[in-house]
Amino acid sequence: MEFDWDQVKQEIKKGNLSLDELILILLYIGKISGKNRLQQEVFLVWKEIFKEKYLIDPMFQPDFYGPHSQLLEDLILKLNTVGYVRKSPRGEGHVTYIITEKGKFFIKKILEEKKIPDELFNKLRDKKMDWDELTFQGLIRYICRNYPEYFIKEEEMLKEKVIVWWIIR
Repeated sequence: MEFDWDQVKQEIKKGNLSLDELILILLYIGKISGKNRLQQEVFLVWKEIFKEKYLIDPMFQPDFYGPHSQLLEDLILKLNTVGYVRKSPRGEGHVTYIITEKGKFFIKKILEEKKIPDELFNKLRDKKMDWDELTFQGLIRYICRNYPEYFIKEEEMLKEKVIVWWIIR
């Protein structure tokens, strides 16, 4: 899928949240441990809280561990680079994402400017606390049950591996 920057600019002008702003709001509420968990929580916010209308499309694609957005990965790297988010190593290959003071200052301004309704912010905070209580497997199970179209089944993964193997041999 081609990324349409003109659409992004129009959505921002309408006052819709950008994906990096949503990431910062989630981290403002609380840290997120793990790359996949970050993907899943942003997906759930997009689907269940903002109902796809306040937020620019993060372009989630089906993946083995559920919805995945390359755009989200790129933006978390950008937020880390500009100093809004800190990545804290947590064991081998794992990371926890934490908002910095600079990020908190920025997102407070955005929350005031975009006038996100209090009931929406409170719903987001409550849902995030619920999701944080789930294990990663529990979160995946919830998403798989409610959004199965965002998962690649094992058979499909095997087919893809066989095709790639055949092409590169």
